[in-house]
Amino acid sequence: MKVMLYTYSPVLGGMLRHVIALACRLQEKGHETLLVGKYFQEVDESISRLKQLAISFHPLAVEGKYDFRGLKRYGALLKRERPAVVHFHLGNTFESLAPLFLTLFLGFPVIVTEHYLPFPFGRQRLLPLLAKRLAATKIRKVILLGEAFVSPYRKLVRIDRAKIAVIPPFSEEMTGSDSVENQRVIGFAGRFSVAKGADALVRLAPFLIGLDYKIIFCGRGELEEEVDRLVAAYPGRIEKRFYMGGMERFYKDIGILLFLSQSEGLPLAVLEAISAGVPVVSTRVGVLEEYFKEGEGILYLPSIDKDIIFSTLQKLTHKSFREMIIRRGKEVFRNRLDPAKISLQIEKLYQELGA
Repeated sequence: MKVMLYTYSPVLGGMLRHVIALACRLQEKGHETLLVGKYFQEVDESISRLKQLAISFHPLAVEGKYDFRGLKRYGALLKRERPAVVHFHLGNTFESLAPLFLTLFLGFPVIVTEHYLPFPFGRQRLLPLLAKRLAATKIRKVILLGEAFVSPYRKLVRIDRAKIAVIPPFSEEMTGSDSVENQRVIGFAGRFSVAKGADALVRLAPFLIGLDYKIIFCGRGELEEEVDRLVAAYPGRIEKRFYMGGMERFYKDIGILLFLSQSEGLPLAVLEAISAGVPVVSTRVGVLEEYFKEGEGILYLPSIDKDIIFSTLQKLTHKSFREMIIRRGKEVFRNRLDPAKISLQIEKLYQELGA
């Protein structure tokens, strides 16, 4: 089966890692896979992995400038390749929708995954921006990451429940391997932005350094200058990294993932950390609580007050408690989030819709 995966992802992040991992799994199972994107920033390492598996990559725009020429190239690609299924992975931007409209207009079977929790319901929603009847009749399946997505989609977009599948994402870093016990090393993984909570960690960093923690920021983004200033101010205590692939190196070097994001669906960084045996201290964001209860690999923060964060981090210094948290998280991961099971669910959808 020929499958086309479209991702709107201007920078490396969970969505792009998931799409690349899915493309590799499909290709390894004998499907012909094409990857299409608005644009990827600094893609050399990711593209080299795709090339090893003979997965073709088709950039539609560069430097974030998506225009009608890119849309025209996409239409020509669709007509030439004739994929059995086109799977869109969309973020919270209207620019994601032009290729989707074109694919529906040309009559190809479409599956849509939205990677952001649709909240607040009146803003930052993708599918409600579509004509309701068009969405209900021509989008063959909508993949959502948790049950919290389902109700507003049925209400606002009028998509039948039979057209909705709840399937979590996965990445190549969800391996189930164990991390090294670096309990005093706090990790941050994600875009350096306010939405991801990077500003909060930048403010907290001097406080945490004073408590003898080390911090590793992994990512890039608009707050990078602030992170760079911290690195310069605390040499050897604060570090900045960026990986296009091989995130397992990051999880092996941290003892806690501090996740302060305010806008998520089901964040891959948290899933990757729990699978690697790294306990997570997190805001109650997205649909995390549908998959992990308190103590199942994760401790939830009622607020990002520094004293609350400190007391939560302190709990993980107790060996028996930390081991229990890690063990419970891995059990949930194995039972509900195993990448092999997830990729099989998605593959079955393709076979059903592309037949």
